[in-house]
Amino acid sequence: MKRGLKLGALLVALLIGMAFVTPVSATPTKDETKVNIIMGDKANGHRGEAHLKDATSDTEVVKVAKIRLIGTLDDDNNLAVSGTCWIGDDKHETTLIGYAEKVFTGWDTDGIDLNDPKNRMESDVGQGNKIIRFVGAEKTYSALVHLEGSDATLDAEFYEDGTGWMHGFITIDGEEYEVALTGKAPALAKNILSDNKVHASLPSSWSLNVPYKSQWSIYYTYWDYTAAKQACGHTSALMIYSYWAGISPSTQSLYNAWKAYPYGVYYAIQCDLINNFYPRDNGVYIFHRASYKFIRGSYDFVEYTTKSYLYYWPDILQTRAAYTNNWHAIVLKGWYDPYNAFRCNDPNSLSGYGSWYTYGQFYQKAYLDTGDYMSNGVIIVE
Repeated sequence: MKRGLKLGALLVALLIGMAFVTPVSATPTKDETKVNIIMGDKANGHRGEAHLKDATSDTEVVKVAKIRLIGTLDDDNNLAVSGTCWIGDDKHETTLIGYAEKVFTGWDTDGIDLNDPKNRMESDVGQGNKIIRFVGAEKTYSALVHLEGSDATLDAEFYEDGTGWMHGFITIDGEEYEVALTGKAPALAKNILSDNKVHASLPSSWSLNVPYKSQWSIYYTYWDYTAAKQACGHTSALMIYSYWAGISPSTQSLYNAWKAYPYGVYYAIQCDLINNFYPRDNGVYIFHRASYKFIRGSYDFVEYTTKSYLYYWPDILQTRAAYTNNWHAIVLKGWYDPYNAFRCNDPNSLSGYGSWYTYGQFYQKAYLDTGDYMSNGVIIVE
């Protein structure tokens, strides 16, 4: 029987590694754009903070953080920057390389009456499933940035107006700080968002156009560090809901969800967010209900079943992360057999948009090393 076009997405609690690009020259050429990244500048209404856990007292020290970087962006979206990080009174020089990419973030529905049937388009995608789109809604994008060096790993997202957020880790004098900042990089954002290319774009056996949302967008809008750090499950559920609803994932709705269900989301709450909270909070109701089921089986069975869910239904796979006792939720949106890997949207900026996870890593971390009664479960939205 020929398979019809079925759409779906999986949410899985895993930690994902990134592939990094070749360093580029810091001297601008005709094919490079000069960029400035200014984060935590209080004079312009921005904010930055650095968190350090005190090993002796198990308490957390919080200091003011500020970062200023200058460098180049080449035609392949490779970045080479250097500059200064201030953590409290400490000044630290750093050099970083990485990349920027243009990512799809949803649909702009401002000014559109979402309750007017004339504005609403419903498409049957098979097996009784429907997706919603709105007349006049345009696709939206943001610029995602990954930077790393010997002393720092930083990720950021910048919007059309050039403002954005940054999150990551900086090591100074042997002490590692986790930092979160808001700021701006107007030249970088303008260059990336006017570019039709997407960094490291590869063909895949199956891929869904699931809008990306970062949990750290909460910090950008509300300066709530705790919420931003905890909201991976809320964010992943919001990405999947927004995919079906045909709207952009709203930071306000995400923050509302975190306030309603703070400090973690497990499968029952994931279902409630998709079934009730997000439709109510956004005013767009979808044609699906989320329910939780368990999966058990061999490597081949797990791989086949995971792909089948991705292909036929929008679903969320959630399990406890391997080698830790913590949950981390991501969205699986496709796979690419030549690489034996799944394609992901990770709401935590440490991994980010378009991450890859091999089938072997997926099985090892999701199914073998968890030992948790809540593991190996799938939230099926049908």
